[in-house]
Amino acid sequence: MKRIVLIAIILIVLGLSIFTVYNNYVDKTKIFRIDIRGTVINVSRFGDTVTILVEGKKDADTYYDKASIRIDKKTLITKVPLSRAIDISEITIGDKVEVTFVGPVAESYPVQAIAELVNIIE
Repeated sequence: MKRIVLIAIILIVLGLSIFTVYNNYVDKTKIFRIDIRGTVINVSRFGDTVTILVEGKKDADTYYDKASIRIDKKTLITKVPLSRAIDISEITIGDKVEVTFVGPVAESYPVQAIAELVNIIE
């Protein structure tokens, strides 16, 4: 009986360790991922939702060169060098942005996605 309890405790600790390492790995790769970097070509506003069209070039650290991106209340919008959250209304045509997507990406051209993070870099 003691052996079964000891094996159960070891398995639980091992499982929690694997879970912790996996979550740390996923979070770190998510933070540094940039799906698209480019210039805002168009801004469409519909209530609390904004859709931007971003065009750029596909670099070694990005995945797409053109994207139609939905921005909603859950999207974090920041601006360099301030590195603070800003309002959705501050996104304008001509802004250079880096965008990280959340959820599935519609593989049309341009791709369609929902933004998790929009970082205005210029």
